[in-house]
Amino acid sequence: MHVGYFDGENSIELFMENKGMGPLLINNYYLVNRESGEIKDGIFNCLPAITTVFDNYTGNLNNVVLSSNEKYELLEYSIEGLEETQYDGFKEDRSLLRQALGAYKIVIEYSDVYNKKMPNYERDLVWFNRHQETEDNIIL
Repeated sequence: MHVGYFDGENSIELFMENKGMGPLLINNYYLVNRESGEIKDGIFNCLPAITTVFDNYTGNLNNVVLSSNEKYELLEYSIEGLEETQYDGFKEDRSLLRQALGAYKIVIEYSDVYNKKMPNYERDLVWFNRHQETEDNIIL
């Protein structure tokens, strides 16, 4: 199990990927707020309201099977396809998304094809908080 992300000036992507040799079953997927301990049962429950449009985001993934090397998008947000008049809104929304994601860590409980429980996978999303002071740049 691997949770990866891309956080650029023009897009944000968050995904999970099976890097193993066989299929895996997601038994429980949730996000934990590092400060409050509050649990959200999917990425959609921790996202703020934004003025621009998400390209993609997922709901609850319990009981989803990932084949070997399969990648599953949790969140995709991009400036592509937006009108120039929406660029300022995109920058503001990108900042809100980073702030929201940066407060959480993802926890995935999963098992292998033989239903053997694997150690929980955790990925802290604090990386998204690195932009708190420098949100003025956008590359087009």
